[in-house]
Amino acid sequence: DAAIKLLRLSSDHDIGDHNLPKLIWYGLMDRAATTPDEMIEVLKVCEEPELTTYLARSIAEQAASSPDAFAHLQLVALEKYQNQKFTKIQTWCSALLTGVEQGLVGLRRAPKTHPWPALRDAILAATPTRKPLVDQIDTLYGDGMSVQQLRAVLDNSNADSVERLAALRGLVAAWQENEDHDAAGAAALATAAQPLIADPHVNMAAAELLARVEHPKVAEVILNHYGRFRSPLRSNVISLLCAREIFATAVIEKIEQGSLPKEALSASHVRSIAALGDEDLIGRLEAVWGRVRETPEDRQNEISRLKKRLTPARLHAANLQAGRLLFDHTCAGCHKMFGNGEHVGPDLTGSQRSNLDYLLNNIVDPDGVVGADFRATKILTADGRLLVGLVTQRTRRTITIASAARTETISLEDIEEEIPTDQSPMPSGLLQSLSDEQIVDLFGYLQSPTQVVIAANRMNQ
Repeated sequence: DAAIKLLRLSSDHDIGDHNLPKLIWYGLMDRAATTPDEMIEVLKVCEEPELTTYLARSIAEQAASSPDAFAHLQLVALEKYQNQKFTKIQTWCSALLTGVEQGLVGLRRAPKTHPWPALRDAILAATPTRKPLVDQIDTLYGDGMSVQQLRAVLDNSNADSVERLAALRGLVAAWQENEDHDAAGAAALATAAQPLIADPHVNMAAAELLARVEHPKVAEVILNHYGRFRSPLRSNVISLLCAREIFATAVIEKIEQGSLPKEALSASHVRSIAALGDEDLIGRLEAVWGRVRETPEDRQNEISRLKKRLTPARLHAANLQAGRLLFDHTCAGCHKMFGNGEHVGPDLTGSQRSNLDYLLNNIVDPDGVVGADFRATKILTADGRLLVGLVTQRTRRTITIASAARTETISLEDIEEEIPTDQSPMPSGLLQSLSDEQIVDLFGYLQSPTQVVIAANRMNQ
């Protein structure tokens, strides 16, 4: 009641306020988790987009356990679509649908709701770009296409690539739900997906879907089209393949044959392959990439060697532009510095970067001291993948795990085992593929007191 009164009292100038929606949501979230029906009245009077998204997400998360609340949400939306000009409610509808999309992650089935057919038509008429969400809810209610229809769309070379990608999503889901996990069907699916894997516009999304299917043909198709992936995405592709033993074996074989450069493997990829625990595979990995299982003594010897190499004179003469490019390639997937990079690990801008010992110990021996909030977790999925990274979010139904290459949200139903470790998500061996000159450039940039501007002619290097 207090939230409803507050929203009714708020005026147009409160929309977009940074703090108000969060304050109201913090007061509601416990009730929303147990009595989603009560949130409908709040949703009706809410005009603040951020709070609308929070409310819709919470209700959608409980679509299976509280279908009446989800049906009421749909009725509220339908009344908006039917009784008001879309230009006036566009922001509200976008916020609501975004919340629903976020809330349905990991949910596979829910009781069908009466308002959905009419709302479905209204959404498609007003915002055709929301068709993927509409298709997702159709599937949730068991109204999706048959396997035969989906395969016809996937095989249709004249169909839009987004439609074919949606068909692949449905076929992968159908294969996963089939307890037999038919090997011939998996191979046929991988073969049929080749046109999407070859299309740079959708091939990353297609590879993420196909990697859920455990069959050697999947790795073969993805690796045969490795060059078709945009350069910034290739590390993500290898990460997908390092999560399964049969896929990782295919990667090593390609490197052994010379058809895939060993530089395609980063230290993060190497750690993922080593975590699979196959001694023969680790031996083959070390033969093509270098030593994997370092001892504490090895790391301390490397720290001593680099400390002698990284003299003040050499660091002063470092090529800082080259160092920033190395940071963008090696470190920015997890760390921010001067606002550049991702926020998986700590922000380096305000850290002890001027202290060479601090940098060397944390980069060469990242497992030496690991804060409780930055310990790696291993997740074994029900479909046989092993993911290693930092758990960044938990909801009632999902876990989000992030690594240097990618972030993935997984349904709790799809997790076989979660294994906490005392290791850092940051792998050792990050410097192993760099020359001493490159290491000097990287450390020179890491110790820079200000951001380094990259010249235009170096941006794509």
